Amino acid sequence: MKSTAAPTIVLLGVVLGAGGFALGKLGRLSAAAAEQRSREHVEATLMANAPGEYDNDPLVDCQVRAVTPRASSVPVKVARHRYQLHGAPTGSLSLLRAPGGFGGPIKLIVVADAAGKVTRVSVLAHTETAGFGDAIDADKGNWGAIFIDSQLAGTTTTQWQVRTAGGSFDAISGATVTSGAMVAGVYDALRADDAALTEESCENIWRLP
Repeated sequence: MKSTAAPTIVLLGVVLGAGGFALGKLGRLSAAAAEQRSREHVEATLMANAPGEYDNDPLVDCQVRAVTPRASSVPVKVARHRYQLHGAPTGSLSLLRAPGGFGGPIKLIVVADAAGKVTRVSVLAHTETAGFGDAIDADKGNWGAIFIDSQLAGTTTTQWQVRTAGGSFDAISGATVTSGAMVAGVYDALRADDAALTEESCENIWRLP
């Protein structure tokens, strides 16, 4: 009787090979779709938080700066997007993961006008304690609003702390550590323009949790 083992093995190999190719292609398509969704999210965030009129593309007009925080020697990477109108700056949006939170880094954006004054601070992600540190969320107190109109000009490093540490900012009740991390994060974002330029892409900073 004629054996069918060899043809069966060949056929199985072809099927598995085709399946692997299809799965690989599906994986690439899924990755491309995720990349597109991420890009659209960043674009929407940049548009919704624009400090003024602009005619450039702030998604592209971005640099990653390495800021040395006050309490650590490990640089904080800040994605600094610039807004311009007719070639003149109208403001910036800085994204960073502020270290030192009670539950870990706090991912936030700091928007400033052309003069360097803060117009908005929004928290994108955090793991702070519910009922205390989560007051930094916009829908749970929006404590970040205390930074509006703040700027580096005319201030000292000491002022960029919570009041219990000798600074100028009131802390969230029961969440001094969270508050201190937020103050330091905003301070670092405002200092990014003068910090060391890196070769990292802004997209990589946005992808971090």
